[in-house]
Amino acid sequence: GGAMALYTVPMLERGPIFEGVMRRIPWGDKAAMVFWGLFDGDRQQEMFIGKMNEGGLLGLSEIILDHCKPEVGYAMKVVTSHVTKGVPVAFQCRLGKDRTGIVAALLLLAMGASDDQVVSDYVRSHGSDQIALGAVQRENERRKTGPRLDRNVFQGAKAETMEGVIAHIRKTYGSIDGYLDQVGFDEGWRRDLRTAASL
Repeated sequence: GGAMALYTVPMLERGPIFEGVMRRIPWGDKAAMVFWGLFDGDRQQEMFIGKMNEGGLLGLSEIILDHCKPEVGYAMKVVTSHVTKGVPVAFQCRLGKDRTGIVAALLLLAMGASDDQVVSDYVRSHGSDQIALGAVQRENERRKTGPRLDRNVFQGAKAETMEGVIAHIRKTYGSIDGYLDQVGFDEGWRRDLRTAASL
């Protein structure tokens, strides 16, 4: 057999997620987050976790879509560049439902799958009571006191989450292709993916 290649694409680093939360909250909350960031990091973290819990899995997915575009585009290009050469590809995140779910959904949509097919594929990952939120979760777990990420909010892979992801893309970017263009996965990449998938 051939050599195996491993690519790491970080999509849940605290910086982009924190920025995404900051862009979504009202001005008064932004001011409080900045203030507490200067004077009491624990209080800022408490607010941050509260806002993460409020946004839930859909909010997190929207932040990944909006603030991790280079990473999303890169992941899609890596998959496509391999499948066009006939190389088998497996991709995953820790649980295979959040980041993996977004990339898988976008690949399926780029190949022409219907919204219903994408949602049906996504919910196949439902059932896990685990959460996997990368650096945000690791930082939260290191703290011995303070609020925690709400497992009930972030576990599972529910249809309404992926329906919301697709709706967010269309509302914010005009279309699936509009979003894919923004992440650098343009019509040429989409055509290559569709051709490889049809072989």
